[in-house]
Amino acid sequence: MPETLQPSKPVPDTLKGYLWSYDFDTLDVVQDVWRIITNVLIYGDIPALKWLFSTYSRKASSNVVEYPFRGEWDAKSLFFCRIFSGRSE
Repeated sequence: MPETLQPSKPVPDTLKGYLWSYDFDTLDVVQDVWRIITNVLIYGDIPALKWLFSTYSRKASSNVVEYPFRGEWDAKSLFFCRIFSGRSE
C-alpha cells in the first residue's frame, strides 16, 4: 500500500463526482488509496488534484501510475501522468 501523509483525513464530498460508482460513505483514505488516486488523476479537476497531493505522498501517486489498474486508463491520461510523475516510458 502506498504511504500516505495524513491517513486520518476523510475523503471530501467534493470528490463524489470522481468516485460516482463507489459507496462514498465507506471509502477509506488508506484502504482505498489506489482507487481514490486513480479516479482523481483520471477525472479530477485542479482542486481535487490539490487535495490529492496534500493527502498522499508523491511516491504514492507515482506507484499508482507505475502500476495502473488494468483497463481503466486511456493512453493519453496514463502518458501524461507518467510524464508528470517523472516516468518517461
